[in-house]
Amino acid sequence: MKIEEFFKRLKKEFGISVYDYSRIRPISRITLQKYIDGGPINRKAAERIEKATEGKVSMKDMGFED
Repeated sequence: MKIEEFFKRLKKEFGISVYDYSRIRPISRITLQKYIDGGPINRKAAERIEKATEGKVSMKDMGFED
């Protein structure tokens, strides 16, 4: 699932924004927002996003092969 879809779904179903999610999970809002806005992402940040989303947004979804 693309990260944009993940956060649209969270907002629609639960009313949770990127800011709210970053307070719940151990990842910064800036890191999430940068990637949502289409910025480049490094492997370490992608791993944190995958972990924070419990695998719903995978490394493959973010453009990494493994």
